[in-house]
Amino acid sequence: MNYSTVLLIGLVVSINGAITYKIGTELCSCNKFSTNIECAYVSNRCEWVSNACQDIDCTTKTTIGDCNKNGCALTTASKCEKKAACASYKYDSILSCLSIGCDADVKGTDNLYPCKDLVLPILNLTKDCATYIIDTECVLSGCYWNDKCVPATCADQVQLTCLQIRGEVYTDRTLCTWDATKSACADATTGLTQSQCISYTGGTYSWNSESSLCEECSSSYGNLVIASMVLINLFL
Repeated sequence: MNYSTVLLIGLVVSINGAITYKIGTELCSCNKFSTNIECAYVSNRCEWVSNACQDIDCTTKTTIGDCNKNGCALTTASKCEKKAACASYKYDSILSCLSIGCDADVKGTDNLYPCKDLVLPILNLTKDCATYIIDTECVLSGCYWNDKCVPATCADQVQLTCLQIRGEVYTDRTLCTWDATKSACADATTGLTQSQCISYTGGTYSWNSESSLCEECSSSYGNLVIASMVLINLFL
């Protein structure tokens, strides 16, 4: 590796040395995930078949238990399909509606419960930290309340939450690591590992085993995450 390459890698490290990245804008295709464990993180749309992560084939599911999960739903004609609108389904139990992410309406004359959209309390977690004016919403959104809502820092975290934190903008992330010698949370010095790659990015990055980097699937460059700080340190 020449010196210019090292400098190029360093451009994706923030000025204060923290390891930062952005949540991607596109979900990775199933074939980007090379292990059963990785595939399981996106089980709502992918499944592990014949030692490969593939798009879920709803037509292969023959029971309500196998069908009503992972993005599929059983029709009244007992056919498994990619889940459509909740109103498309009726079941003989409330739990069956819940199993496909829907609520159950009042039982009809056919003794079936029509499914309907599940209405949950709405909390907008995608706003900039500064726009939250209520302390509970600020904290639930991943920001830090100190008389006003501000971005959290790794130093604000306890051991259980010393993983990653969001920035002022919701899609910005900074990696943290627990310093056992100081019993404190600090900025990480290396990038996302293979085990963190999918879960920390919501399935918008995948692990490239050839480069040993966590790469954004929608990025034309494919290596927006910083897993190269160690290389830079070698030249310091």
